[in-house]
Amino acid sequence: MLLDSLQPGTVIWNKKLRSAEKSSTTTAKYDLHVVSGVEEGFDIVVGADGAWSRVQSFLTEKQPFYSGITAIELWALELMSASPG
Repeated sequence: MLLDSLQPGTVIWNKKLRSAEKSSTTTAKYDLHVVSGVEEGFDIVVGADGAWSRVQSFLTEKQPFYSGITAIELWALELMSASPG
């Protein structure tokens, strides 16, 4: 739903991010260094590429680590239908 509510061209796909930094020319904007060059002037940057996200390192110096705990959630639902007789 969120993606459908954005104007076409708002989200940029298929770019490999090398780093993100605050813009040196525009206040409250971000520049993204990608393999093909620099994309400039973003208001919001969302890192959705996991624990080792390049965007995550921009927000905090803390590094992810494996805590030794694994959680698995499984749902098995049996659908019942009313049958005659």
